[in-house]
Amino acid sequence: MAEQMDANKVNFIISFNKKQHEIITRTGVDPNEKLKDLRQTIYKLTEVAPPLQKLMFKGILKDEDKTVQELGIKEGTKIMMIGSTISDVMNASAPTEATTQVKEGESFYTTSAHTYPEDNSESLSEKMPHKKIIAKGKPDEIEPALKGRNDPLPPAGLKGMLNNTGVKIRLTFKVFTQELWISSASNTQKINFSQIRGVTFEPIKGNEDYHIVALHLGSSDSSKYYIYWVPCQYTKAIRSTIMSRPCEFVR
Repeated sequence: MAEQMDANKVNFIISFNKKQHEIITRTGVDPNEKLKDLRQTIYKLTEVAPPLQKLMFKGILKDEDKTVQELGIKEGTKIMMIGSTISDVMNASAPTEATTQVKEGESFYTTSAHTYPEDNSESLSEKMPHKKIIAKGKPDEIEPALKGRNDPLPPAGLKGMLNNTGVKIRLTFKVFTQELWISSASNTQKINFSQIRGVTFEPIKGNEDYHIVALHLGSSDSSKYYIYWVPCQYTKAIRSTIMSRPCEFVR
């Protein structure tokens, strides 16, 4: 019976970074598996997180709810992928020698073009107006935090967090259009990744499993967009997704 089930599954090739990876070489992939689930398999194989995967087969694969069969992926199909591993992104954004010589009491987060000093004498969660927003308490709809993990972003995005004004928001990462959608009950803001000059985060004091994330839309404190109660397992994926620049694919 097991052999018959395996015979109905599909083996195909992911071509990435001049390497070819045979997907599930032994058991294959169920033709009814959806694209959003297939991305998790590819992530385990290549270490390219789902939001950073640009898959190409007869055009860019975008419909996350379509199955392998509906996408036309068959035995022996070759899919090309553009993307960067999280370690590649982190290495690319590592501080330069110049930024390591900082004043006492300051730290820096560096992107490819910008450096941001931060005063670490007091945590953000202890300062106003952040303290006032955090005092509202943890939102009921927020996802559970999983300390000690670095998870890829869920395909549907993240919900239940609070913005600068204490309003509940949802974050949706549109990787193919390079946009971050910030949605509330009344409107949706669309920010191009290129407009975000940096992403920083720190734990909420007393609730360290959740973080405050700051999107740097300029070089001053007033240009930061803050997001509160972000589960800690997603903060690095948020930064790498927004700040990464997918590598050019070479046939």
